Amino acid sequence: MVQVTGNPRRAITKLTDNDDVLISDVPLSRLLTSIILAAGSAIIGWFRIKRAPLHLNSTGTGLTLRTLAPGAAFRLLGIRVHISTGAPLVAGETLEVTLDSNLGVEYDVVLFTLDMGTPAINDVVIPFGGEDDFYQAADSVVVTLSANGGGDTWGCETIYELV
Repeated sequence: MVQVTGNPRRAITKLTDNDDVLISDVPLSRLLTSIILAAGSAIIGWFRIKRAPLHLNSTGTGLTLRTLAPGAAFRLLGIRVHISTGAPLVAGETLEVTLDSNLGVEYDVVLFTLDMGTPAINDVVIPFGGEDDFYQAADSVVVTLSANGGGDTWGCETIYELV
């Protein structure tokens, strides 16, 4: 049973399980679970709750666009990359998304790769959010370019949710 402290129509003070372990102290509207609020054995309400995705933005000219390491279990929902350039990108300027696994290098996996220069690509939207896009608290997802010969400025947005 989940216990709610506070008014469920407004913000929640805290949400705990039977062992009084804190599940959340964020507003009810941001939780991603469905809860049955109960008083004894009588159900007093049903709420469908959706958590708002989190967005991290970064910009620069280096080769590491973003290291997503929220420090809690998470689900990767998507990555958006825009590369601003006056000249076309060249072959070999490769965008790569990899899992840096908590379990060690034996479990690191390339999640996505794309040669940005063949043909010249400036915008990439990578959808995630499938059944296999859940990661452990100590995992990180790294977005990199293999080269940036023209010193192009890029913008990278990672979209995820904590689970």
